[in-house]
Amino acid sequence: MQPNSDQQRGGLQVPSSRGQIIPPTSRQATINLARQQVGAVYDEPQPNEVIAAQPISTRSSHTTNPYHQTHDNQADAQAAEQDKAVQAHWQKYHSAWQQYYQMYYDRYYQSVVHQQLAEQSEKPAKNVETDTSVSQEQAMSQLRSELLDKVRVHGQNIRRSRHFVPVIVGLGVALSFLLVQYNQLMSATLLSFVIPASTQSQDAYTDPASDNAIHVGPEPLLNIPAINVSAPVIYGLTTLDEPVVEKKLESGVVHYPIPGANAVPGQIGNTVVLGHSANDVFVAGDFKFVFLHLDRLQKGDKFYLNYNSTRYTYAVTEKRVILPTQVSTLVLNNNKPMATLVTCVPVGTSAQRLLVIGEQIAPDPNTAAAATPSESAQQTEKIGGQTSNFFERLFH
Repeated sequence: MQPNSDQQRGGLQVPSSRGQIIPPTSRQATINLARQQVGAVYDEPQPNEVIAAQPISTRSSHTTNPYHQTHDNQADAQAAEQDKAVQAHWQKYHSAWQQYYQMYYDRYYQSVVHQQLAEQSEKPAKNVETDTSVSQEQAMSQLRSELLDKVRVHGQNIRRSRHFVPVIVGLGVALSFLLVQYNQLMSATLLSFVIPASTQSQDAYTDPASDNAIHVGPEPLLNIPAINVSAPVIYGLTTLDEPVVEKKLESGVVHYPIPGANAVPGQIGNTVVLGHSANDVFVAGDFKFVFLHLDRLQKGDKFYLNYNSTRYTYAVTEKRVILPTQVSTLVLNNNKPMATLVTCVPVGTSAQRLLVIGEQIAPDPNTAAAATPSESAQQTEKIGGQTSNFFERLFH
């Protein structure tokens, strides 16, 4: 038979939680009371059972909604307000720390910048101290060596780069073509600044009215003191074919007779003298630029033609620029002894012809003889003097 109480289980007295000895009877009464309370809890109807026992028509929305069974609107509102307050608090806390870190790093970087500026301000003073110990020759030597090293390295880089080879070759070919084709234009432009227009005064010649000035040597010459020109004149052309004229122009200037303008110095009519203003540098001859400055002659300037041991003096009266096909312009028909100097313009080209016309002033023009027909006078449609360039001579 089992005992039905603690006392019957051994007759021991059980101490309470406070250290007091609870008699067996009191302890049993306590246990019974706890059992009654627990049973009462389970005997009470649960919320779901109450709702289920109610008629459907009498159920409210709060009793049927599971959310409202465990939540209250007022409690939810208070919780939301508390949540907002907490968020605002944390936001303020976060902003304070951000401001702190910003101020910290601002001060840190400012200190670094001030330190670097202080170091840079100290460097020039050190450099001055070191520079005073270096002589000028040593500094120049060091600078020279640095420049040479840079040039050497740059040159090596260019030589190593194969991308520049086609470009350099193309430029070389283009420059060579331009030099060969248009060298007379480039040469004339350069020489127009290099060669002086005049190195002697017109007073170098004596008064043309005197016998000493009129009688000269037998060599036919052209002298233009204003532009420092002295060149032999070739007379007696039997043809005006361009190759023949070009060949004669290698030795000086050429008497260029055409019908109506075939006079020689001392005769009534026009004495035409042709010369180069510029010519191909690859062509032979010493008079390729004899009329380079012919356009600088002004009205009243004098030029001289020595012919048959007599010096004939001419004063410039007019300048004209014509086309090469305007051959008839050379025929003056004024019944006076005249002379016309002809060359190509613009300098270095043969697009036009410059005519510098002069009237004989000595010896006495009234003693001039009439021009005699000349077998060398030939009809031509174009005033010559245009030299063939390299490619024209190469391919005829």
